[in-house]
Amino acid sequence: MMTTTIDESMQARLAGSWDDRQSNVCSANYHTISITGDRLLLEYVQQGYVGEDDGRTLVSYTILSEQDSSLRVQLDNELRLDADGQPVIWKMNLLNDSQYCWGRDDWLAEQCTPIRQKCEIL
Repeated sequence: MMTTTIDESMQARLAGSWDDRQSNVCSANYHTISITGDRLLLEYVQQGYVGEDDGRTLVSYTILSEQDSSLRVQLDNELRLDADGQPVIWKMNLLNDSQYCWGRDDWLAEQCTPIRQKCEIL
């Protein structure tokens, strides 16, 4: 089920600058998050990372659904497949107002990528 309306508090929590390193100050390659309609957009300042052969700096996802502290999304032009041969469905898990991590529908509920930290651009 696709949704076009994301809760305003979820949008506010996600909007801003984020980094892979655990610091309140952004590194040289932070990313920004924005939501437009049913699109989740991550824009990397220098070099994004989707896969070994795909270093897009603008990463766009279709939002499939929203839960209290997560979004289920599908990466545009996703090439990775789950065990059933279907494109991977990702979960952006908000851990709190300043941290998130990625999970997948085909992972255990507690599995998550390294944490991303909200940061300030100096």
